[in-house]
Amino acid sequence: MPNLREIFVSNATNAWGDQAMKSFIDLNPDQVMDAVETLGVRCTGRMLQLNSMENRVYEIEIENGLPESMWPDPENSPAHPKLLVAKFYRPGRWSKEQIQDEHTFLHELKDNDLNVIAPLIYQSQTVWPNPTNDLFFSVFEKRAGRTPYDLPKEEWEKLGRLLARMHLIGETKPAKNRLTLNPATYGDSNINAILQSPYLTDKYREVWYQAAKNAMQYITPMFDGIKNIRVHGDLHFGNILYREMEGPLLLDFDDFLNGPAVQDIWLLTPGRDENAKQIRGWLLDGYEEMREFPYHELQLIEALRTLRYIHFTAWISKRFDDPSFKITFPHFGSDEYWSEQIGDLFEQTEILSTGSQHST
Repeated sequence: MPNLREIFVSNATNAWGDQAMKSFIDLNPDQVMDAVETLGVRCTGRMLQLNSMENRVYEIEIENGLPESMWPDPENSPAHPKLLVAKFYRPGRWSKEQIQDEHTFLHELKDNDLNVIAPLIYQSQTVWPNPTNDLFFSVFEKRAGRTPYDLPKEEWEKLGRLLARMHLIGETKPAKNRLTLNPATYGDSNINAILQSPYLTDKYREVWYQAAKNAMQYITPMFDGIKNIRVHGDLHFGNILYREMEGPLLLDFDDFLNGPAVQDIWLLTPGRDENAKQIRGWLLDGYEEMREFPYHELQLIEALRTLRYIHFTAWISKRFDDPSFKITFPHFGSDEYWSEQIGDLFEQTEILSTGSQHST
């Protein structure tokens, strides 16, 4: 095991930020409304905090509606003109330039008629500092919809076409300030961060490290020659809404990065059974109508699953001083937690070592 004092996790390769500010945790309604009102609107005082672990997100009512200069579609009034959604970014995770990369991609998608929610523009900007200058925030139009479940074949194909169109735009250029999903950023960097965490006790440190190290021996060479494009990065069903007459609406590009196209496929169809393979086949049938899918990337699914396990543990460990994380993950750091994580890593290593991979 490496000497922990010699481990250095650079911000450039760290998949999660290290320098959260106390002001983010203590953010209150008056501060939120003061920030939003710097954009030339006036809040009524009605506000609802929305579900988000990583950032602070609020639905806010404004008095006279959204100014026409900020309408997402200059020809049509927003569906909910007196509501907007304000997103305050967790400090220390993304720089302003990294946030802007996400916003640029969203506006590229919107300009090409993809169903996404791009940040609103005020005075040619989409991200601003709050009045105390220690947080960044953005605002979005309010959109409603339902989470899709039990989609029929034709809806899976429609979703596949949408993802292919997104990837066609994503491959035109890289996101120069965002992470690239690879074994270094989501594996090695996060392993080092976990080894430094006080929540990984000496009882489990060595065995967890060996389990992660064994898995990485199989994962690292699998990424040789893989093409990286701009992808959503966290495309599970919690980040899709369905709207009548519109179809799927893609949400929450906060994990947007450069990575293999399959990253936006496997989280929607994560299973290993025949039903999951059939659904994945429907999704890729639709995808292939718009863009050729790199089928060799299906071999990365188990590697990506393993990296996500490691990534998720690092994410919690770096956020666990946030009271909301202690409430949401009460067993984090316990014997039960580490035993489960070690078991998952051993299981994944066995799958990786036997070449038990995914296909359609």
